[in-house]
Amino acid sequence: MKIAGKDKFLKQIGALPAALRAEVRKALEASAAETTDLMKRFAPVESGRLRSSIGYSFDSAPAGAMKSVARSAKAESGLAVTMYAGGSDAYYARFQEFGTQDMPAQP
Repeated sequence: MKIAGKDKFLKQIGALPAALRAEVRKALEASAAETTDLMKRFAPVESGRLRSSIGYSFDSAPAGAMKSVARSAKAESGLAVTMYAGGSDAYYARFQEFGTQDMPAQP
């Protein structure tokens, strides 16, 4: 028995995962951009280094930065975004966020 449109249907089904991955990545990027923009708006500004150190990446965070990773349900490759703050220019991001014995936390 021959089914009309079978090949076209199988091709569409085969392309579905790539299309879904692209949409999930787009949603993760939009959410990361929105979140990092909000973080920058609330970051205290003296020199501006802390605010400038806030960002996101689909790779890893800069060395020494505080980070938070958002993943898709299965944490598939390429479907994880890392939001970060701090690093070598703003090593004090942790102190700002969590406080020290001499300074209260200012998250």
